[in-house]
Amino acid sequence: MKNILYFLIICVNFNCSGQKDAKELTDELIPYRKGYLWGYANKDKEIIIPTKFSEAELFSDGLAKVAVGGPNKTDRKFGYINAKGEKIIELKYSDIGDFVNDLTWFSIYTDGIRKYGIINGKGETIVPATYHSAIIFENGITKVALYKLPRISSLNDKYGLIDVNGEILVPLKYSFISNFVNNLALVSIDGKYGIIDEKGNEVIPPIYNRLIRDMGFEVLDQDDLSEELIAAKMTENESSKWGFIDKENNEIISFKYDIVKSFHKGLAVVGKKTANNAPVKYGFINNKGEEIIPLKYDMVSKFNEGLSKVMLNGKTRFIDKNDNMVLSVEYDYATNFDNGVAIVGSNKQQPNTGRKYTLINTKGTEILPMKYDFIENFKDGLARVELNGKFGFIDNEGNVTIPIEYSEASGFENGYAYVRNSEGKSSVIDKKGKLLIPFKYNMVHFIPNMKIFHVFSFDLQTGTEKEGYVDLQGNEYFEE
Repeated sequence: MKNILYFLIICVNFNCSGQKDAKELTDELIPYRKGYLWGYANKDKEIIIPTKFSEAELFSDGLAKVAVGGPNKTDRKFGYINAKGEKIIELKYSDIGDFVNDLTWFSIYTDGIRKYGIINGKGETIVPATYHSAIIFENGITKVALYKLPRISSLNDKYGLIDVNGEILVPLKYSFISNFVNNLALVSIDGKYGIIDEKGNEVIPPIYNRLIRDMGFEVLDQDDLSEELIAAKMTENESSKWGFIDKENNEIISFKYDIVKSFHKGLAVVGKKTANNAPVKYGFINNKGEEIIPLKYDMVSKFNEGLSKVMLNGKTRFIDKNDNMVLSVEYDYATNFDNGVAIVGSNKQQPNTGRKYTLINTKGTEILPMKYDFIENFKDGLARVELNGKFGFIDNEGNVTIPIEYSEASGFENGYAYVRNSEGKSSVIDKKGKLLIPFKYNMVHFIPNMKIFHVFSFDLQTGTEKEGYVDLQGNEYFEE
C-alpha cells in the first residue's frame, strides 16, 4: 500500500464554506472491507464509496487504485477512481502501477503472455502494451524490456528507454540498465559496461569489463556516481587491474590495483598484491591517485567520523586520515564508530556461550557490560539488542531505552519500529517505547503520514484470514 501525504487544511482568506476539496476528501477516506469486498469510509466509519471492489488501496494525489473481479488476483481488473468513486482510469488492466510524474505502467495478457505499456493520468495510452516489463524512474523515463521466450534466463533480455512522451530514447539493445543516479545510469551490452545520461547518450562507452564495483551493481546507491571518478576494469583475467576514469572517459588513475572501492568523500580504498600469490594489502588514495595511507593493511573500511577500522597482523585498529593509530582493540568483531561508539564482540570471556557484544568509546573503554548476544548498528539513534532470545533497544551511552522483552523487533526507521510478542502478535512502537496499536494482529504495517495501520490476522486451525485498516484509536475499518 502507498504512503500518502497529509495536507494542511486551511481556509484561504478566512473564506470557510464548509465544502471540502478533493484532497481533503481523500485524506479522510480509508479503505473499508465488508466481507470480501472493499469500499471507502470516512473517519467516522461512514461508508462514502460502496464496498464493491475486490481490492482497494489508499488514496494518493486524489486517486486510489482499485480492482474488480476475483477471487484470484489473475482474474481481477485494475484501474483508478477519484474521491467520488468515479472511474478515472478504466478498470480493465491485469495490473497497474503507481503514478510517477503523471505516468504509470499497466499490464494486460495477450495470448497468455503479460505485456506492459504506459498510460497518463487521464488514462490515455502513451505506450501500447508491447513490452515484457516496464519500470518508470523518478525522472519520468521508463525502462522497458523484451525477453526471448520461453524465458529460461535473463541473458537474452534486451532493455531500452522511453521518454515521458512515449518516444524511444534508447532502442532495445542493452542487456542491463540500472537506475539513474545523478542523471546517469550504468548499462551493459555483450558483457561490457558503460554509462548513459538521461538523454540516452553514452557518456562512457560500454568497453569495460566492470564499472563502479565488482558485484552488486544491479541497483546503484546515491554515493555510486556522486564523486567525479569512477572505478573501472578493462578485462577479466588474473592479470587485469582496476583504475579510475572520469565522467568523460579519461583515465585519471592508472589501471594497477587488484581491488578498489568507490570514492567516498575524496578517498577510495585500494588493494594490491605484493607478489603473484601474496595476499592483497589495502590502503587509501585521493582523487589524484596519491597514496594517502600506504597499502599495508590486511583490511580497511571507509572512514566514518574521522576513523577507519583496519586490520594488521590479526589486530584490529582504528586509524585517522594521517595513518595515526588512534586505538587498538582486542576483539573478534568490531564495527566502525558511529555517534561516538563502536560495537565490539568477543567469545574469549565466555567461550562456552558464544560471542558476546558491548559498546566502546573512542578511548577503547567498554561503556556497558559485555553481555548481549548481539547489538545491531544504530538507526535513528537507537540500536536493537538481543539478550537471551529477547529484543530491546539501547542508546549510544548503553542505556536500555526500550525494555528487552520482545520476541522479535526491527530496527527503527523514521522514528518507528516493529515488534512482536511471544504469542506471535505484532505492534509498532515509537522511540519512547510506546505501543501504537495493541498486540492483536499477526502482521502490522504502519503508514505514518496517515497515522493508520494495515493489519493482517490468520488462524492456523481454521485457515481463515483477516485484513483491514485500524486507526490510532483502535477503530477497525472492516467487518466480516
